[in-house]
Amino acid sequence: NRKIKIFTLFVVFVLMLGVFGACKRATKGIVITDNEGKTRVLATNDKGETMTDEAGNLIILVTGLDGKEETQRVAMPDSYVSGKTIETKKYTVVIPKGWEQDTGLGDVKLIHKKTDGEINLVTMDGKTLEYAIDEAEQFMMSIENEGGTVETTAATICEVEAKKYVARAGNGNPITFYIFEKNGTVYSFYTAVAEEHKDSVDFEAVINSIVFK
Repeated sequence: NRKIKIFTLFVVFVLMLGVFGACKRATKGIVITDNEGKTRVLATNDKGETMTDEAGNLIILVTGLDGKEETQRVAMPDSYVSGKTIETKKYTVVIPKGWEQDTGLGDVKLIHKKTDGEINLVTMDGKTLEYAIDEAEQFMMSIENEGGTVETTAATICEVEAKKYVARAGNGNPITFYIFEKNGTVYSFYTAVAEEHKDSVDFEAVINSIVFK
Protein backbone atom coordinates (compact mmCIF):
# COMPACT_ATOMS: atom_id res chain seq x y z
CA ASN A 1 0.00 0.00 0.00
CA ARG A 2 2.84 2.35 0.87
CA LYS A 3 4.40 1.70 -2.56
CA ILE A 4 1.05 2.41 -4.26
CA LYS A 5 0.69 5.69 -2.37
CA ILE A 6 4.23 6.74 -3.29
CA PHE A 7 3.62 5.85 -6.95
CA THR A 8 0.33 7.79 -6.94
CA LEU A 9 2.02 10.85 -5.47
CA PHE A 10 4.75 10.58 -8.11
CA VAL A 11 2.15 10.48 -10.92
CA VAL A 12 0.35 13.52 -9.48
CA PHE A 13 3.68 15.34 -9.21
CA VAL A 14 4.54 14.56 -12.85
CA LEU A 15 1.10 15.72 -14.00
CA MET A 16 1.47 18.96 -12.06
CA LEU A 17 4.84 19.57 -13.70
CA GLY A 18 3.22 19.03 -17.07
CA VAL A 19 0.40 21.48 -16.33
CA PHE A 20 2.68 24.16 -14.95
CA GLY A 21 5.16 23.58 -17.75
CA ALA A 22 2.43 24.01 -20.35
CA CYS A 23 1.27 27.23 -18.73
CA LYS A 24 4.81 28.53 -18.63
CA ARG A 25 5.39 27.73 -22.31
CA ALA A 26 2.19 29.45 -23.37
CA THR A 27 3.24 32.73 -21.79
CA LYS A 28 6.32 32.91 -24.04
CA GLY A 29 4.25 33.40 -27.17
CA ILE A 30 0.94 34.65 -28.46
CA VAL A 31 -1.98 32.22 -28.66
CA ILE A 32 -3.90 32.36 -31.95
CA THR A 33 -6.78 30.50 -33.59
CA ASP A 34 -6.62 30.18 -37.36
CA ASN A 35 -9.47 30.08 -39.89
CA GLU A 36 -9.62 26.28 -39.61
CA GLY A 37 -10.06 26.41 -35.83
CA LYS A 38 -6.52 25.28 -34.99
CA THR A 39 -4.91 26.83 -31.91
CA ARG A 40 -1.20 27.58 -32.01
CA VAL A 41 1.33 29.59 -30.03
CA LEU A 42 3.33 32.08 -32.08
CA ALA A 43 6.93 32.61 -31.03
CA THR A 44 7.87 36.19 -30.19
CA ASN A 45 11.15 38.11 -30.16
CA ASP A 46 12.55 40.20 -27.32
CA LYS A 47 10.14 43.01 -28.20
CA GLY A 48 7.12 40.74 -27.95
CA GLU A 49 6.61 40.77 -31.72
CA THR A 50 5.63 37.66 -33.67
CA MET A 51 8.14 36.31 -36.16
CA THR A 52 8.16 34.94 -39.69
CA ASP A 53 10.92 33.53 -41.86
CA GLU A 54 12.08 34.80 -45.25
CA ALA A 55 9.27 32.89 -47.00
CA GLY A 56 6.57 34.41 -44.79
CA ASN A 57 5.98 31.26 -42.74
CA LEU A 58 4.89 31.67 -39.13
CA ILE A 59 7.28 30.55 -36.41
CA ILE A 60 5.40 28.68 -33.70
CA LEU A 61 6.28 27.12 -30.34
CA VAL A 62 5.84 23.39 -29.85
CA THR A 63 6.96 20.80 -27.32
CA GLY A 64 9.60 18.41 -28.69
CA LEU A 65 9.89 14.70 -28.00
CA ASP A 66 12.31 15.47 -25.18
CA GLY A 67 9.71 17.67 -23.50
CA LYS A 68 11.60 20.85 -24.29
CA GLU A 69 10.18 23.81 -26.12
CA GLU A 70 11.27 24.31 -29.70
CA THR A 71 10.20 26.26 -32.77
CA GLN A 72 8.65 25.10 -35.99
CA ARG A 73 7.71 26.85 -39.22
CA VAL A 74 4.16 26.57 -40.58
CA ALA A 75 2.54 28.19 -43.60
CA MET A 76 0.65 31.39 -42.94
CA PRO A 77 -3.08 30.51 -42.74
CA ASP A 78 -5.68 32.52 -44.64
CA SER A 79 -6.37 34.32 -41.36
CA TYR A 80 -5.94 33.97 -37.62
CA VAL A 81 -7.27 35.67 -34.52
CA SER A 82 -5.39 36.80 -31.42
CA GLY A 83 -7.59 38.54 -28.90
CA LYS A 84 -9.48 41.22 -30.86
CA THR A 85 -7.01 41.33 -33.74
CA ILE A 86 -7.58 39.49 -37.01
CA GLU A 87 -4.52 38.92 -39.18
CA THR A 88 -4.77 37.91 -42.83
CA LYS A 89 -2.06 37.58 -45.46
CA LYS A 90 -2.88 41.04 -46.80
CA TYR A 91 -4.15 43.14 -43.89
CA THR A 92 -4.85 43.46 -40.16
CA VAL A 93 -8.17 44.50 -38.64
CA VAL A 94 -9.02 45.05 -34.99
CA ILE A 95 -12.58 44.05 -34.09
CA PRO A 96 -14.21 47.31 -32.91
CA LYS A 97 -16.30 47.62 -29.78
CA GLY A 98 -19.87 46.54 -30.45
CA TRP A 99 -18.81 44.16 -33.22
CA GLU A 100 -18.02 40.45 -33.35
CA GLN A 101 -16.46 38.08 -35.86
CA ASP A 102 -18.61 35.60 -37.75
CA THR A 103 -18.04 33.03 -40.49
CA GLY A 104 -18.60 34.12 -44.07
CA LEU A 105 -17.61 33.52 -47.68
CA GLY A 106 -14.75 36.03 -47.64
CA ASP A 107 -11.62 36.47 -45.55
CA VAL A 108 -13.35 38.22 -42.66
CA LYS A 109 -16.95 38.83 -41.66
CA LEU A 110 -17.88 41.24 -38.86
CA ILE A 111 -21.34 41.61 -37.34
CA HIS A 112 -22.64 44.76 -35.62
CA LYS A 113 -24.28 43.32 -32.51
CA LYS A 114 -26.97 45.96 -32.06
CA THR A 115 -28.27 46.09 -35.65
CA ASP A 116 -27.07 42.82 -37.21
CA GLY A 117 -25.38 44.90 -39.87
CA GLU A 118 -22.43 43.12 -41.45
CA ILE A 119 -19.14 43.79 -43.20
CA ASN A 120 -17.62 41.18 -45.49
CA LEU A 121 -14.00 41.54 -46.57
CA VAL A 122 -13.04 39.63 -49.72
CA THR A 123 -9.55 39.47 -51.23
CA MET A 124 -9.59 38.82 -54.98
CA ASP A 125 -6.14 37.30 -55.36
CA GLY A 126 -4.94 37.01 -58.93
CA LYS A 127 -7.75 39.21 -60.31
CA THR A 128 -7.39 42.59 -61.95
CA LEU A 129 -9.38 45.65 -60.98
CA GLU A 130 -11.01 45.64 -64.41
CA TYR A 131 -12.13 42.05 -63.91
CA ALA A 132 -13.57 42.80 -60.46
CA ILE A 133 -15.50 45.83 -61.70
CA ASP A 134 -16.84 43.88 -64.68
CA GLU A 135 -18.07 41.13 -62.36
CA ALA A 136 -19.69 43.72 -60.11
CA GLU A 137 -21.37 45.45 -63.07
CA GLN A 138 -22.89 42.18 -64.23
CA PHE A 139 -24.19 41.48 -60.73
CA MET A 140 -25.70 44.97 -60.49
CA MET A 141 -27.36 44.49 -63.85
CA SER A 142 -28.99 41.29 -62.61
CA ILE A 143 -30.36 43.16 -59.58
CA GLU A 144 -31.85 45.85 -61.83
CA ASN A 145 -33.34 43.20 -64.13
CA GLU A 146 -35.14 41.77 -61.10
CA GLY A 147 -36.68 45.15 -60.27
CA GLY A 148 -34.05 46.38 -57.83
CA THR A 149 -32.15 49.64 -57.90
CA VAL A 150 -28.43 50.42 -58.05
CA GLU A 151 -26.59 53.68 -57.35
CA THR A 152 -23.00 53.90 -58.64
CA THR A 153 -20.53 56.51 -57.40
CA ALA A 154 -16.82 57.03 -56.82
CA ALA A 155 -15.58 56.93 -53.25
CA THR A 156 -12.34 57.11 -51.31
CA ILE A 157 -11.90 54.08 -49.09
CA CYS A 158 -8.72 52.90 -47.36
CA GLU A 159 -6.97 55.95 -48.86
CA VAL A 160 -7.56 54.85 -52.46
CA GLU A 161 -10.25 55.47 -55.05
CA ALA A 162 -13.00 52.86 -55.12
CA LYS A 163 -16.05 52.07 -57.23
CA LYS A 164 -19.03 52.19 -54.88
CA TYR A 165 -22.36 50.49 -55.55
CA VAL A 166 -25.44 50.78 -53.35
CA ALA A 167 -27.85 48.06 -54.41
CA ARG A 168 -31.39 47.50 -53.18
CA ALA A 169 -33.13 44.26 -54.10
CA GLY A 170 -36.73 43.25 -53.43
CA ASN A 171 -36.71 43.92 -49.69
CA GLY A 172 -35.25 47.39 -50.16
CA ASN A 173 -32.41 46.90 -47.68
CA PRO A 174 -29.15 48.41 -48.96
CA ILE A 175 -26.07 46.36 -49.79
CA THR A 176 -23.03 48.54 -50.42
CA PHE A 177 -20.05 47.28 -52.42
CA TYR A 178 -16.57 48.81 -52.59
CA ILE A 179 -14.31 47.57 -55.40
CA PHE A 180 -10.72 48.85 -55.21
CA GLU A 181 -7.05 48.03 -55.50
CA LYS A 182 -4.58 48.49 -52.66
CA ASN A 183 -0.86 47.67 -52.72
CA GLY A 184 -1.29 45.64 -55.90
CA THR A 185 -4.20 43.51 -54.61
CA VAL A 186 -7.86 43.85 -55.59
CA TYR A 187 -10.56 43.80 -52.92
CA SER A 188 -14.34 43.58 -52.89
CA PHE A 189 -15.70 44.72 -49.54
CA TYR A 190 -19.44 44.85 -48.97
CA THR A 191 -21.78 45.86 -46.18
CA ALA A 192 -25.42 45.02 -45.50
CA VAL A 193 -27.91 46.37 -43.01
CA ALA A 194 -31.66 46.89 -42.60
CA GLU A 195 -32.92 50.16 -44.06
CA GLU A 196 -33.91 51.54 -40.66
CA HIS A 197 -30.33 51.20 -39.40
CA LYS A 198 -28.42 52.41 -42.47
CA ASP A 199 -27.52 55.75 -40.88
CA SER A 200 -26.67 54.40 -37.42
CA VAL A 201 -23.70 52.19 -38.33
CA ASP A 202 -20.45 53.76 -39.57
CA PHE A 203 -19.28 50.97 -41.84
CA GLU A 204 -16.68 53.10 -43.60
CA ALA A 205 -14.97 53.98 -40.31
CA VAL A 206 -14.46 50.27 -39.62
CA ILE A 207 -13.18 49.62 -43.15
CA ASN A 208 -10.85 52.63 -43.00
CA SER A 209 -9.33 51.28 -39.76
CA ILE A 210 -7.88 48.31 -41.63
CA VAL A 211 -4.07 48.29 -41.85
CA PHE A 212 -2.81 46.87 -45.15
CA LYS A 213 0.54 45.09 -45.53
